Amino acid sequence: MSRRSWRAGESAWVRAQRRELQALKTLVDQLDEVNCALHPDGSTALHLAARLGDVAITQTLLSKPKVDANTSTVDGITALYMAAQNGHEAVVRLLLAQPGIDPNLAAMDGVSPLYIAAQCGHSGIVRMLLAHEASPNACRDDGATPLLIASAKGYLRIVEALLEVPDLIPNQCDDDGVSALYAAAQNNHPNVVRALLSRPDMDANLQRPNGAAAIHAAARFGHTDAIREILSSPKSDASLQNGDGLTALELAVDHAQAGAADEIVACTSNRRLTQLH
Repeated sequence: MSRRSWRAGESAWVRAQRRELQALKTLVDQLDEVNCALHPDGSTALHLAARLGDVAITQTLLSKPKVDANTSTVDGITALYMAAQNGHEAVVRLLLAQPGIDPNLAAMDGVSPLYIAAQCGHSGIVRMLLAHEASPNACRDDGATPLLIASAKGYLRIVEALLEVPDLIPNQCDDDGVSALYAAAQNNHPNVVRALLSRPDMDANLQRPNGAAAIHAAARFGHTDAIREILSSPKSDASLQNGDGLTALELAVDHAQAGAADEIVACTSNRRLTQLH
């Protein structure tokens, strides 16, 4: 896409947003029932204001006597979810200050405002939600947690924020047995791997049902930086075998990951030297 066409597309998007906001402002002034659905999906005026990130309209709606900030669409999506998804910190702050707001109301698929904020990389909103008692362990229908999705995407600041929560269950896995550490290693996010392993109750050797641990994932895909971080932890076991009876070194060799194999050999050799001294 050329710069001119990109700008034209951007301008069209901006114009559409302005039209939608103007229509919403007009609608709010004429609205008799603040919680009524304005769309077949169940969206109310508050949902629309939250999605668009309009602070003034959100304030106006929240000031109405019978407003229900927890109203959800047919898919279970709240205004807080929409604001969190779209990165509208000011609107999230307003909603969280509303009496009776429930930060843990999840959509039909189990995705909570905290999960969607973590997935979209909005670290400031993640911290706001955690400060208002959003559960760090609330998971999607497939068992994925905010920590897992943030680790898989390499969002270090979000991972750090979640790790600060005492009630966090750091080794929680999804339905496939994937943990946050495994996801970070598989996707080669060494800084995230380091942060995860800094938590004392993180299990460096947690294995999936197929026997694969984080070190196997890193070795299989040749992620040398992740391997280095894992084996730098005294908690990790380089001799751990997967379901096929293979160590990380053997797995790296089998998949022609020479760099990974060299890294494993170097790290284990350094360990032995350290132990001797």
